[in-house]
Amino acid sequence: MNSIEILKTHGSKNDIFIIESPYDRFPEEVDLVQLVRGICDRNGPLGGDGIYFVDHVDGVPEATFFNPDGSRADLCGNGMRCLGRYVLERRGETSTSIMSGRHRFVVRTAPETAGGVRQVSVDLPLVSFAAPRPIVAGSALWVDRSIPVLDSHLTFTALAVPNSHLVAIVDHYDEQELVRVGGIVASDVDQFPIGANVSFVYPVGPDEIFVRTYERGVGLTPSCGSAVVASSAVYSRLAADTQQVSEITVRNAGGMAKVTLRSENGELMPTLEGNATFVYRADVAIDDILDAERESFVQGESFPAEIAAYADLENENRAWLKEKGIYV
Repeated sequence: MNSIEILKTHGSKNDIFIIESPYDRFPEEVDLVQLVRGICDRNGPLGGDGIYFVDHVDGVPEATFFNPDGSRADLCGNGMRCLGRYVLERRGETSTSIMSGRHRFVVRTAPETAGGVRQVSVDLPLVSFAAPRPIVAGSALWVDRSIPVLDSHLTFTALAVPNSHLVAIVDHYDEQELVRVGGIVASDVDQFPIGANVSFVYPVGPDEIFVRTYERGVGLTPSCGSAVVASSAVYSRLAADTQQVSEITVRNAGGMAKVTLRSENGELMPTLEGNATFVYRADVAIDDILDAERESFVQGESFPAEIAAYADLENENRAWLKEKGIYV
């Protein structure tokens, strides 16, 4: 294997690469961590927020997600929408299942926006407010409580979707504070033993919120799909007037998404719906990726109409946020 074909996509401006190949079948001389880092390197010719490797597309697809630093994650919600579209189109279907880790994700084609943006919905695993392993050291359940090492004025809720998250509902958005808090969570393994994505949630309506996330292994990104779901679940539980909100519009720096929360036997079943935009396909020589001095790749196909349609939607979203006093 001298080269690989990659598909660059984005969900809410979360740039995700899709590679149709098992992650564990590259030649022995290929350092997979370095390969992932090289592809995702924002200073290189490609650059992105992670990679989904997928196998058995014609059968039961099996996917594995890698963060830009080469670490593995249980899920990338925005990326799963894009992977879902890829698999659905390859199979000629409107609904299918994808296995990733221990979880089965149901993906479906969703209606396009009025501006022609392609969308996909994905059913995610149960929202768990009692994670299998404590997110905050010493406590299996952490709901709406302060964490002095982070901020004495904010309260946080820990939950898994299945990635681990810490969510705070705020009365204004302070990006520097989010970066500070996210950095502490990423570095303090004694207090946060399994790590967590950190999100600030700013309510902008009874069923609409703004979410910004500091992702572990990534940093501040335009959007994080599982964090969008986690934030919606926390808002529904804590901040929504007198009853839980079942359908929430989520705005972030990368765009918009919709989260539906269904209660079954006392548990929350989430569905995430949003764009799944194709950017380009490219053939990339593995040696070029692993050699920092070489930056060549062959772009085989681009998708200018999709890019333009999403740019219009993104501009509308940013104008709306600006009207609300939110600058990203």
